[in-house]
Amino acid sequence: MKQFVFKRTLSGIPTLFGMTLIGFLIIGLTPGDPIEMELRRLGVAFSAEQVDALRAEYGLDKPLIQRYFIWLMDLFRLDLGTSIASGRPVLELFKEHLPITATLSVLAFVSSLVLSLVLGTVTAVSQRTSLSTSLYVLTMFLVSVPSFWLALFLLAVFALDLGWFKLLQFGNAQDLILPVITLALGNAAVMSRLVRERIIA
Repeated sequence: MKQFVFKRTLSGIPTLFGMTLIGFLIIGLTPGDPIEMELRRLGVAFSAEQVDALRAEYGLDKPLIQRYFIWLMDLFRLDLGTSIASGRPVLELFKEHLPITATLSVLAFVSSLVLSLVLGTVTAVSQRTSLSTSLYVLTMFLVSVPSFWLALFLLAVFALDLGWFKLLQFGNAQDLILPVITLALGNAAVMSRLVRERIIA
């Protein structure tokens, strides 16, 4: 078993390396200069000399492959670079937002687990009824709909139209409700079908 895990881990290293390389190349070959795009977004007036200086500061004046290996070596040292937008180290920003992300992930997992048990049990117990059919259609819809579309829909209805929640802001526990619902519904729909099949079997 240990040898199997070890071999699978070793075989995953080239895959991980290839994924990072492809992702880096796609981003690097995307049209547009990230420095100019960010300066325009901030509404800052700039000259060509200032753009060239910033490109040199962030290493964007080097060939793409060279930039990739520099990024890879920095990654091994846990040096994720500096954010162009804020000017702060990326690792510092990551640590700052990690507690919120972890809290959101745990709440979404627990919510999806509880909801899937309820939905799966109800659909299994009430087979061949209108309730079971309605819940089945609902779970199929939640499985099919992309999570980003569901997030936009919830924001449009409950944040913009009804004004029950703040838009794109985190200040208290209430601001976690919509993100948790968005993440939990899709997973709960998938797991509820598994729960239903296990109960029926």
